[in-house]
Amino acid sequence: MTSNKYYDSDEIPELSPHRLGVYDEDQLEKDKPETNSMIELELVRLRITQLEKEIELEKLRCQKSEGFGRLVSNSEDVILKNLYLPKREILRFDGTPINYWNFIRNFEECIGYENIGFRAKLNYLIQYCDGEAKAAILHCAILEPEIGYHQALKLLEETFGQKHVIARTFIDNLLNFPNIKRNQPDGLRKLSREMQACCLTLEQMNYVSDLNSTRTIEAMVLKLPTHV
Repeated sequence: MTSNKYYDSDEIPELSPHRLGVYDEDQLEKDKPETNSMIELELVRLRITQLEKEIELEKLRCQKSEGFGRLVSNSEDVILKNLYLPKREILRFDGTPINYWNFIRNFEECIGYENIGFRAKLNYLIQYCDGEAKAAILHCAILEPEIGYHQALKLLEETFGQKHVIARTFIDNLLNFPNIKRNQPDGLRKLSREMQACCLTLEQMNYVSDLNSTRTIEAMVLKLPTHV
C-alpha cells in the first residue's frame, strides 16, 4: 500500500526560488553589473570594427583621389604637349608604288588611329589621294562607312602596294639613274638618297635579295665617277 505521508498534512511545502526557476530581486541586482559590462564590451567591439571599416574606406578614397589626380595631370600634360607640337603633315599619294608604304604609314599615324569614325577616315583617305589612286577608291564612298574604309585600303594595297612591284620599281629607278660625272657632287648625294630609300623599303618588305644581286651591284658601281 502506497505511503501517503506527504499528503497527510494540509500544509504545502515551500519551494525555493531556484526550484521555481526565478530569481529574487537581490539576485537580479547582483547580476545587473555583469550584464551591463558585457553589453558595454560588445558595443566597444562593434565600434572598433566600425572604425576599422571607416579607415579602410578612407584609404580607398585617398587612393582613388590620387589616381584621378595623376590621370588629370597626365591628360593636361598630353594636351599641353600637343598644343606646342607642330601640326602633323599628311602626305599625299598619287599612285606611285614606291611612295605607297610611306603614305600608308603616315596616314595611319595621323588619321587611321584617331577616334573620328569610319566615314571621316574614308573621306580623308579619298581627299589625300590624287590621280589614279583617287580614281581607284572614289566609289567606296557609296558603301557603309566601315566597309568602305577597309575596302579602300584594300584596293590601294592591291593596286599600288604589291611588294614585288615596289621592289622592281625601286631597282629600275636605280638602274636607270644617269652616270655621275667627276664634278657632280649633287648627283652623288641624290644617288645616295635613292639607294638608302630603296634599301630601307626593301628591308621592310624582306626583298633585300633583289637589291643585293650581282647585276644590280655591278650596274651601280658603273654609275660612279672613275676616281671614287
